[in-house]
Amino acid sequence: MILIDNPSHDPCWNLALEERLFQLAGLTEQSYAMLWRNQPSVIVGRFQNTIEELDPLMAESSGVKVVRRSTGGGAVYHDLGNLNYTLAVPIKRLDQVDFQALAVPVLEVLNSLGVPAKLSGRNDLTVGELKFSGTAQMAGPKSLLYHGTLMYDVDLDRLSTILRVDPAKYQSKGVKSIRSRVTNLKSWLPAEVDLDFIDKQLALKLGPTKIQPSKDDLREAQMIMESKYGSWEWNWGRSPDFTAVREFRFPWGRISLRFQITGGVVTRAKVYGDFFGGDLRAWEESLEGLAFEGQQLTDRVGELAEVIDGASPEDLRGLLRS
Repeated sequence: MILIDNPSHDPCWNLALEERLFQLAGLTEQSYAMLWRNQPSVIVGRFQNTIEELDPLMAESSGVKVVRRSTGGGAVYHDLGNLNYTLAVPIKRLDQVDFQALAVPVLEVLNSLGVPAKLSGRNDLTVGELKFSGTAQMAGPKSLLYHGTLMYDVDLDRLSTILRVDPAKYQSKGVKSIRSRVTNLKSWLPAEVDLDFIDKQLALKLGPTKIQPSKDDLREAQMIMESKYGSWEWNWGRSPDFTAVREFRFPWGRISLRFQITGGVVTRAKVYGDFFGGDLRAWEESLEGLAFEGQQLTDRVGELAEVIDGASPEDLRGLLRS
């Protein structure tokens, strides 16, 4: 595995560079890894409506950047007390990928330091039933991007004031708030073990030698950043008013179906949520022109299960009956 050196703290650049590694894994059939940290920022899931996931005035006044990533899942808060890791690996078939194996290097490092960390649920790493890491992934035709966080000494007070989290997400897990469900690794480690030490130990597992990105890859990452992660359209987008909303939290995540309806016909559809899945744009466009109360729309909504991990057609069709 090739370990890429990346000292940047700019979330726009970091997400662009890891997307370039995702491309390279498919082109070269080589595996890549990267360890990186972000300045204070909120990283929003691919399918989320940014304005609903955080307090924008609080973020702006605190100097917190807001950037959308290319993977699904929920919004997370990053600062320099958090270490991010990226794995970009070639694949032949997505159903042959062992996602648990991708978390092994992190778990082995932490376990060796005395932290009883484990993989929990669909995408969390936990210790003592508290979450210190969330993971997410996206797949292309020939490669997979898998990334996650390691909360070592994150400002939890700022995290809980900036993020707006659906209370049902935490009540379903038996806790009252985001603040009561997460933990920093610092409190589970000896005083002499800091984030730099964890960074070095994980690098030895993944690398062990860091190399600089090539000039071509830096140029490609710059283009990705300028066209995508550095743009308002990608990070915030335009969120029009909708005339019908159907939403629910399932075990596989929260989903919100929103429809603009004119004369009983869908003129625009949008899907938001913290689920994991593939590209939804073609499906959203396919609903335009369908009768809102018609069976064809109900059937088409059921087909959305094909691109959302863990969803069933009955789950989704039931939303239109709620």
